[in-house]
Amino acid sequence: MLREKIYPKLASFFNSAADILNRRGITPNQLTIIGGALSFLAGFLFSHSALFAGAIVMLFAGICDAVDGALARLSGKATPFGAYLDSTVDRFADGFFLAGLTLHFFNQDEPFWMAITLGLMIVSFVVSYAKARAENFIDKCSVGLFTRETRYAAIGFGALIPPLLKPLLLIAFFGSAWTAYQRIIYTKEQLESAKALNV
Repeated sequence: MLREKIYPKLASFFNSAADILNRRGITPNQLTIIGGALSFLAGFLFSHSALFAGAIVMLFAGICDAVDGALARLSGKATPFGAYLDSTVDRFADGFFLAGLTLHFFNQDEPFWMAITLGLMIVSFVVSYAKARAENFIDKCSVGLFTRETRYAAIGFGALIPPLLKPLLLIAFFGSAWTAYQRIIYTKEQLESAKALNV
């Protein structure tokens, strides 16, 4: 997973940022909401074809998303509701980014890429839902390469380097669809295995 590979390398930065925010009285939930607001702004900029500016704002939204967990642990304010709020705002953020890019392609009169971006929005929600729903029945369902962090990176790099945007969106669409399929099959296998053990 991209998160497992990159997050540990940046942990000291996230912890330092969390310490600064904690000393200024910023709570984890406030930081989560700030990240959501920045995500909306990034989507707005994408919708106006300001791709580079949108990517920069998206980066700051991603930093908020990465630091809020560290802030929760550092401040002793980690709660189930905080985790729930974080996951919910993540879904809003995904929608903001991809809706903004869909409008960008609408303004460019490119219906095929509108369809790909809308398709990516749908499968990104399915990937997240497949994990959340599966974990009501099995311990963990994090299989697949195209997690949110991978999609985030694809969208961000594509917006920063516009010639890469379309191929990265296409890769993210098919990769995310495959990840959703993998999670469905994995959950089916785990449930069948558990049933066989209980027979």
